[in-house]
Amino acid sequence: MHDHYDDPWSTPSYPSVHPQSDVVTHLVFVGGRLAETWSEQAADGPYAEFARSLARERQPVEPAPSPAVPVHVRLLEWLDEQAGGRDSLLALGGEPLGDDDTDVPTAERASDQQRLLAVAELLDGCANVLLHVEEWGNACRRALVTLWEVDREAVSLAPTASHVAAGIVWAVGKANGWFPGSGHAICTQSQLRDHFGLTAYPSAYGKSVQAALRVTWPTATASSGWRRPITPELEALGRPDLLTARTRRTLLRLREQALASARIAEPGELDEAS
Repeated sequence: MHDHYDDPWSTPSYPSVHPQSDVVTHLVFVGGRLAETWSEQAADGPYAEFARSLARERQPVEPAPSPAVPVHVRLLEWLDEQAGGRDSLLALGGEPLGDDDTDVPTAERASDQQRLLAVAELLDGCANVLLHVEEWGNACRRALVTLWEVDREAVSLAPTASHVAAGIVWAVGKANGWFPGSGHAICTQSQLRDHFGLTAYPSAYGKSVQAALRVTWPTATASSGWRRPITPELEALGRPDLLTARTRRTLLRLREQALASARIAEPGELDEAS
């Protein structure tokens, strides 16, 4: 078996140029040629203090930890995501959603018009049977109008009208906390699936609807553990016109708390920024 010991041209190994700080390596040269080498612990000889000094020099310096971000700053960033930006957050009111901007859009193709009418009818049925609040039905109808404006294929190319309707209710519901885990659940995904006669959960197509409707995307702030139990479990769309009065009131309460804390922590700066 051939190895480097059998190779007359193999490169001899020498001690590392960066030995351990606590090891003293002795090299003995005779006539300029290395004749012998050995190592020993520095603590056992006259180089102990030098080794300790060298070890201190080589000790990696840990960077100073970043200052903690105040909770009110994180909260305002989270609220910005829900409302679609700081300007929208500051202008947000608590009034219920009316039925304006809920008329079924007009499509050029007859098949698209039929799909829109079918989805709208399904949304109305869900509002009557599961949601029980007219305003919440208005939010879903508004979402249909918006979805058609921003991504028509999400409506026209969906497998069925039920997929679109369930996806809209799921996306709007996640933005308003309609499902278990939000503290104000009004139905479950199973109930929503059964109502629309689907085999998969509404989230299967709802995520596509959510992505099309979404104006703001979650950041690290949104997934941080600081939020619990301060904020409800909402998945932001960044569209205040799809937020119901109950959700708006929650956001308004948190907004005033965050702004009050900001004024205490940064007097004058917040008023100038707004």
